[in-house]
Amino acid sequence: MLLERLKVLKTDQRYMWLENKPQSACGSCQHGGSCGVSTLSKVFNFNRNNILKLQNHIKAKQDDWVEIAIPDSVLLKSSFLVYLVPLLAMIVFAIVAKLLFQTELSSIVGAIMGLFLSALVIKNRTFNVVLQEIIKPKISKVIQKDIL
Repeated sequence: MLLERLKVLKTDQRYMWLENKPQSACGSCQHGGSCGVSTLSKVFNFNRNNILKLQNHIKAKQDDWVEIAIPDSVLLKSSFLVYLVPLLAMIVFAIVAKLLFQTELSSIVGAIMGLFLSALVIKNRTFNVVLQEIIKPKISKVIQKDIL
């Protein structure tokens, strides 16, 4: 079970918006600048803040810290989806390009186009909302309340 602590940015009658500030690109260590993952995170901007919109069943208030839980099976399924979409797009685009143009170069270009188009789809907020519906993180409790 993956547990994460997030800060409540704002709330309304039904929802709360949570902010996640990743510590490192891979989330595994605090070394930051001494590995290839941190270099890739600078190129692809992996360390941007992520905002989740979830139902506020626990009546959290603005500036509270809450703990959310994601089961391992759901995390595995969602990561499989994120890796499977680009792979299938590459294969489909390569086959379609090969059938249309009958050259090896066209299938290579088609595969590259499929990869980049699927990356745009995955980066799109709409796909992230769909992925969030699949994951359905469970809000377990309010960890700490900030004192103003």
